[in-house]
Amino acid sequence: MQKSKTKQKKIVLMSLGGSVGKTMIATQCLYPHMPDAHILCVDQTNTTAADFGIANCTSLAGDEFNKAYRALMAADGDVIVDVGGAKECTEFLKGMLEVDGSDEITTIIVPAKPNAKDQGCALDTNERLIIDGVDKAKIKVIFTGTMKNTADEFGQ
Repeated sequence: MQKSKTKQKKIVLMSLGGSVGKTMIATQCLYPHMPDAHILCVDQTNTTAADFGIANCTSLAGDEFNKAYRALMAADGDVIVDVGGAKECTEFLKGMLEVDGSDEITTIIVPAKPNAKDQGCALDTNERLIIDGVDKAKIKVIFTGTMKNTADEFGQ
């Protein structure tokens, strides 16, 4: 009897806002449950998975979407793509639109913090993804930085 092959997970974390918890989610929440995953860090200025001691990662600039997408497509196993802030996210979205790259992605996580600016960035990111044709079912929002009550802190 042949084992059923589990579908590869190709998870992208992105937000048009910076410092909302993308790298923390990638390294502290996802990677421990996907220890064989390769992490692509599309950011060359902020903290990356390598700074957390994860050796199985590659760093790319935001405008190197083609390299990131090729790595995503060629991966034999799970991949976590940690896209940096506004500049990198904009470049990644532009590249993704040019090649209709969302088809290969299983999940897009958009982190949001409670403040109005970061919530606005999360909403803008979601809107941009939907306008670009990404299946809404692939988009997940994770609320980060909650102090007491998510419903009160994330009014938007």
